[in-house]
Amino acid sequence: MSETVLPDDLDFHGNGGFYPPYGVITSSDHGPAVVVATWIMMCLMGLTVIARFGTRHSVGNKDSVAIGIACILAVVQSVTVHLAAGHGLGKHLKDLNPREYAYYEKVEDKALKAIMRSRLGLYID
Repeated sequence: MSETVLPDDLDFHGNGGFYPPYGVITSSDHGPAVVVATWIMMCLMGLTVIARFGTRHSVGNKDSVAIGIACILAVVQSVTVHLAAGHGLGKHLKDLNPREYAYYEKVEDKALKAIMRSRLGLYID
């Protein structure tokens, strides 16, 4: 097995010498922790929706459609949180450059809209 050489500016002291899958969690960047938590919750939600649809005999009613739409919007929200973490989510505001901050605001706005739409799906009767 070949050894991977890490760049000098990467402050990661893990075993094996490989990059962590979602970035390095530091005192000034908690974005990777947010990404991991988001995808764990996304997987739990997906399993719950699959179990619900698997136990229901009628999937075409309004309740099932609303939950399906909310599930799709939750996936969109998780993707936008992942993108936002790559561009500043989890970092201190003082550590962001203006370009990163503008992109972060745009992505976060889309994430908030997706959250609101997915929550509205819970209230459809």
